[in-house]
Amino acid sequence: MTIEQYLSQIDQGVILLTPPRQRFLQWRRSANIVIIDGSSGVTVIDSGGTSLGGLLTTTMKRLYGNKDSQVYCQHTHGHIDHIAGSSRIVKDLGGSIYASRDAVPYVLEQTPINMNRERPHMVVSFRELFSAPAWFVNGVIRLSMGKGRQLSDIHLLEDDPDPGETGFRPIPLPGHHIGHTGFFNDESGVLVAGDLIDPRHKMKPVLTSPSSKWSEMKNALETVVALQPKTIIPGHGDPIVGRAEVSSSVQRAVKTLDDSMDYVTEFIDSRPACLHDLSQSMIGMGIGPGTVFRNMFIHSILAELLRECRVSSHDEGRNKTVFTGS
Repeated sequence: MTIEQYLSQIDQGVILLTPPRQRFLQWRRSANIVIIDGSSGVTVIDSGGTSLGGLLTTTMKRLYGNKDSQVYCQHTHGHIDHIAGSSRIVKDLGGSIYASRDAVPYVLEQTPINMNRERPHMVVSFRELFSAPAWFVNGVIRLSMGKGRQLSDIHLLEDDPDPGETGFRPIPLPGHHIGHTGFFNDESGVLVAGDLIDPRHKMKPVLTSPSSKWSEMKNALETVVALQPKTIIPGHGDPIVGRAEVSSSVQRAVKTLDDSMDYVTEFIDSRPACLHDLSQSMIGMGIGPGTVFRNMFIHSILAELLRECRVSSHDEGRNKTVFTGS
């Protein structure tokens, strides 16, 4: 196998590194990586997961080893499948790491999932959301996703939004995770979107964290509609190419958001419901490839409805929160 099989050119100076399709217990172990040759250095957007090993740094040395280029790594958000290569970029390439202010704690810590930070956002019990105790979930995630080496230094995108002078500017696209950021080039129309939508699952909006927020995702998708990108490079899956295809994909994601919100609201208005009831009734709606991801998506809707006081909740025994219309 050669490095070239993982590389594809998206635009002039913009290369997509698609990680080997390794999976463990259905978890995709590494996100896409975008490499951009700028006028003041080479910028890497997202550094991939632990399963990549040295593929990223080997690729960088193969492509730019004969150039005296500074390397910058900018992160869309702080999930381990997007950030675990950071320490290698620092150690092997002398690179500098960047993230948005809100994402910095996650990128620095390099943990698969930080439940101490996520738990305050949860509106149901841990076991309702994950269908398993916390120790088991943490063990599975660490086994499948690995753990990056903690970083000692990081730079803020807010202070230096384009250190490599690539022409890609950071665009706040929250919803999936805290501090989630996309990167957009106005001239080429290329948007590096991180975990905004997932082409592998019917353009599903990626609400797959306990802290995912439905309303922020809706705003993020509306931001992308206004940008009118020609190409979207997602965090996972193949690029979406062509303004018509991009527009159709984003509108499909917006429709999924709206339809799922309407369904949950109508369901709860008609009868008391818990997360499990909703999850079972929404199988096949395109909101998640499995129970956990579907639970996360529905959880973001329930959290939004509670914030708006459109539903109320009460505890009905261990690991069962029941929601009713208000």
